[in-house]
Amino acid sequence: ATLPPLHSGVFGHDPISNSVCLPQPGLTTASSNISTSSQFFLSTSPPSMDSRGVLPAVIMSLCFLLGVPGNIAVIILKPNFQQLSSMTQSLMLNLAVSDLLFLLTLPLWIYSLLYSWIFGLLACKILAYLMYCSVYGTLHAHSAPGVLQ
Repeated sequence: ATLPPLHSGVFGHDPISNSVCLPQPGLTTASSNISTSSQFFLSTSPPSMDSRGVLPAVIMSLCFLLGVPGNIAVIILKPNFQQLSSMTQSLMLNLAVSDLLFLLTLPLWIYSLLYSWIFGLLACKILAYLMYCSVYGTLHAHSAPGVLQ
């Protein structure tokens, strides 16, 4: 039996869950019979890669490889910014932490872009939540200096 499609009204309109978390057509679930389910898992072939996602995956990989060490360096070197005000230091730290939070979710998004989402709906919702929190944290860190002036 094939997995039933998810309706956008169940969790609200979420572009991530509507595009990434949906099962691909043709994927089947194992029945409750143990012998059938073990045969199902033994007979599945490795997932095939979607070639349309290679360029975005390469770009996201570069962002991950450059962004994670850079943001960790900002977090570690924060005490060395003596000439900056404490408000600027805290905004820079907030920006580095929110960017790092987003960047740490990228490997799973890259995998799902190239193959398909295999981590389940709950993991998708949690990662989408973390991604949106980091985006909103970044927006607040960018807009706060303008409001403070």
